[in-house]
Amino acid sequence: MRTNSKKRLLLTGLALGVSMIACLTGGNPTAAPPGSPLTQDPNAAGTSVAHAVETQQAFNTSVVGEVNTQQATMSPIPSLTHETSVTDVVQTLIAAVTQTHFASVNTQAPTSNPTHMPGGPTPTFPSGDPRLSLGNPSWVDTFDSTTNWNPFNSTYSKGEIKDGKFYMTAKSTTGGSRWVLSWPQIHNFYIEAEMISGGMCVGLDRYGLIIRAPDTGSGLMLAFSCDGRYEFLRWQDNSSTVLIDWTSNPAINKGPNQYNRMGIRVNGNAYSFYANGVLLTATTHNSYNASNRFGLVIGASSTPNFYAMFETLLYWTLP
Repeated sequence: MRTNSKKRLLLTGLALGVSMIACLTGGNPTAAPPGSPLTQDPNAAGTSVAHAVETQQAFNTSVVGEVNTQQATMSPIPSLTHETSVTDVVQTLIAAVTQTHFASVNTQAPTSNPTHMPGGPTPTFPSGDPRLSLGNPSWVDTFDSTTNWNPFNSTYSKGEIKDGKFYMTAKSTTGGSRWVLSWPQIHNFYIEAEMISGGMCVGLDRYGLIIRAPDTGSGLMLAFSCDGRYEFLRWQDNSSTVLIDWTSNPAINKGPNQYNRMGIRVNGNAYSFYANGVLLTATTHNSYNASNRFGLVIGASSTPNFYAMFETLLYWTLP
């Protein structure tokens, strides 16, 4: 009975949203079924309702964002077009309903820190590792269910949960970076992902995290490459700016089948990046300082069907 009530609540909210879209577009929004995630179409000059919403698993909690890095110089989608305004309505309605529906029931119980989460090798915690001082995490996902993520399969990428891991696959070396967003919105935090590279992993094949994402086409991205480098990018309206170019660091385990623990500490406009508990660098940046979403990233430069496995994702909220 409780599950049916939640579904009726979500369907009611989305039905109201669809009615509003029909009023705005002057037509029947058949491309916007209830419970569908939002996607970015990198090949569209303007995002229509049909492109903004794609049929996926109902009652999802995550948002798939696919942006082709080959088009990093394209002009931003105009913010005042009719198509963009309708997309914003769809995103606001679905995000509001899913946030209300899931926020109070799907946050997983914190575990003792720095105890390792099940799945991969037991990590070491070197001096200066944030895990040594932060205490219990505020949120933990060990990818045992689709509670916080929506599996997807699209032209350039695929995401699925199996065997207690989230598998992210970049199908093409020309597809750029792809990501999927979860539902929590956080402001100041330390976030950490335990990841394993795939069986083929060379050069700038990459995997990592996107943070402070206000929508599916924007956010700040940290990636580790298969040759042991890291890069920090700013995405805005499907266009990227390099904030820290690819930089080598011995703390990043390179090559195939390698375990890496990526950490990002954010406090206001101050950012610190970690690999396996070792500080890589610190910087400042002033974009997206409000509470926003986060997600998982994959990209291939050399290996078609390059994949990485995300074993655990945790965050600690900071004052």
